[in-house]
Amino acid sequence: MKIAVINPTAPKNDMLKGRFRQPLGLAWITSILKNDELNVELIDMNALQTEGTPIVDKVTHLIITSSPIDRWETPYLNLENVFKIIKEYKKEGAVTILTGPHGTLTPDQMFKDCPETDIIMRGEAEATVKDLFKNLEHLSRVKGISYKTKGKIEHNEKRELIEDLDTLPIPAYNQLPMDKYHYNVAQELLPSPFTIIETSKGCPYRCVFCLKAMHGGTKYRVRSPENVIEELKYLKENFGLKSFYTQDLEFTIDEERVIKICKLMIDEKLDLSWACTSRVNDVTDELLGWLKKAGCKSISFGIESLSKKILNNVKKGTTPEMIQNALKLCKKHEILFNRFYTQGHLGETKKTMEESLKNALKYKIPHPLDRGAKIIPYPGTEVYEKAKEEGLVKTGTWEEVGELAGKVGTEKGYDKPTLKSLYYFLLLRLKGISKKD
Repeated sequence: MKIAVINPTAPKNDMLKGRFRQPLGLAWITSILKNDELNVELIDMNALQTEGTPIVDKVTHLIITSSPIDRWETPYLNLENVFKIIKEYKKEGAVTILTGPHGTLTPDQMFKDCPETDIIMRGEAEATVKDLFKNLEHLSRVKGISYKTKGKIEHNEKRELIEDLDTLPIPAYNQLPMDKYHYNVAQELLPSPFTIIETSKGCPYRCVFCLKAMHGGTKYRVRSPENVIEELKYLKENFGLKSFYTQDLEFTIDEERVIKICKLMIDEKLDLSWACTSRVNDVTDELLGWLKKAGCKSISFGIESLSKKILNNVKKGTTPEMIQNALKLCKKHEILFNRFYTQGHLGETKKTMEESLKNALKYKIPHPLDRGAKIIPYPGTEVYEKAKEEGLVKTGTWEEVGELAGKVGTEKGYDKPTLKSLYYFLLLRLKGISKKD
């Protein structure tokens, strides 16, 4: 048996084309299979910018993801590259296995769009892959998969989530081109060699637009501080790691745990630069003090909007006051306040766009003229259900989902700047609060 594990090249029209980060999910799968002494080859086509399909000699099984771990929240909408590879390996006689959010949420659609797919691992493939390869002749015994048999599609019962994340091995970094990865937001802060790590899965918050199918939804699970430090030490000793980014949906939920991680990083003298994800309502003065001491350079916050109406509509659980406080704390501790705005939320109108800019001026929070990317109604989110209620979903394909970006529950023309919005933005610029778009 020989297994090829492949991360396909990102589609040309992907909004984050050029982001090179480790496909951790596949690296975990590879490590798990290697621990079972199976012959596995991991290929990151995206990092290598490989054109065509790399065929592994004498391969018997292909495992491919429809979106790597750093795209599970915003998965690829064009799967042409994925399907092309599956078809090529099927010609070679390989059993083809798909993992990722698309098969997790819409397995029937995946089998229809790519009949050459044999098996789909739904949800956390790290929890399923070991069992799958022990029961290849008895697929009905394997939880968490969908497969074809005798012309029919079978969906086995859902697999339980991984409760103890410390049971996961260190990902197979040694099979990845580690020199190809870098941080695309602020490379001057996070130098290479660079990696992403994941220290938790899931998120207890309930934002209506967030796709959490691969993270166990709101079921929040964490790795122990000691386990995280073990991985960082391994990366530094074996690859000369200089920086990392936590790919968690939200790294700072458990303040006590995060502070312990920071203290261990200091005690171990890791001397690493790093960045993380957070929510404005989860940061405190003490927490940011420890993050700074441990080498944190930047925190990414999903601001989305400064309109109170929109923040309520999307169940963000935050306010402009919380955002202002987080900004002040980051400035105090000299940590970059990396903010992400979005537009086209449920209830979005010209007035909510104006309100967002008006509140930026009131609370002195940097704000672009527009609000960045438009919300995409991914299957499995409340926004998608709203799209179905409004009769916008016709085919249910992932391509159609992309076409509905910013069109669910919104006022026509909301995204066209009004005189009021231009006025507020001009004042922001004059006061030195917002930089040029």
